[in-house]
Amino acid sequence: MDSKMMRLSRRDLMVASGMLAVGAGSGVWWAQHDLVEVDHHGLSLQDVKTADAALARLTAGNKCYVEEHFDVGDGRRTVSRRQETSERQHPYAAILACSDSRVGPEILFSAGLGDLFVVRVAGNIVDPRCYGVLGSLEYAVEELKVPLIVVLGHEGCGAVKAAIRVIQEKVELPGAIAMLAATIQPVIEASSEPIETALHKAVMANVEASVQKLRTDGPILGPRLKQMNVAIVGAVYDLKSGLVRFLTE
Repeated sequence: MDSKMMRLSRRDLMVASGMLAVGAGSGVWWAQHDLVEVDHHGLSLQDVKTADAALARLTAGNKCYVEEHFDVGDGRRTVSRRQETSERQHPYAAILACSDSRVGPEILFSAGLGDLFVVRVAGNIVDPRCYGVLGSLEYAVEELKVPLIVVLGHEGCGAVKAAIRVIQEKVELPGAIAMLAATIQPVIEASSEPIETALHKAVMANVEASVQKLRTDGPILGPRLKQMNVAIVGAVYDLKSGLVRFLTE
């Protein structure tokens, strides 16, 4: 094996993934794992087929982004990679992210073409009335067999801030923006704290609420979770540091 290559053991994968534990019903299960061959940046060089391996790959990719190894992933953004993925796709994770222009999952995780199945909506919300979001994630699991779904929120989220303002300041938001904020409002406790202080807690609460909605979704995601075919976790991105923190249980 090349001197720049190494293999991650079960222990290494668990450390890299923040000791990923995912609730399934009333119990907790550990996702199965494979040994993952990685390059000197810590990025997987083979197909990722398990939740642990996918989370380790995302963690390593984000580390490269934070440390400004911007050359990472270029090999998966080439003409040959485009040709390779033109007939089929095998993403290793699905990401439900906020539409914020500063939160591009492929960039944050140093990913390339065909690596991530990304769904974006303001506030990274899960609303049963929005078939596009839920249907897209169900498709990723049912048809593309992704082993991991990540709900990716971010600090300073404008959608969450708007929901806080509705509660604290009784502002009236225009159009469908009001409906979007209304979806977030139930997870925000009434508080007299300044908006910026309340925002950090609300961002995490909103991510966790979306994770729970996905975990109890039927007829696809809920059953797949119980069968240990998929893991669903939350994460929060810091706009200043570039770091993605996974909210593991």
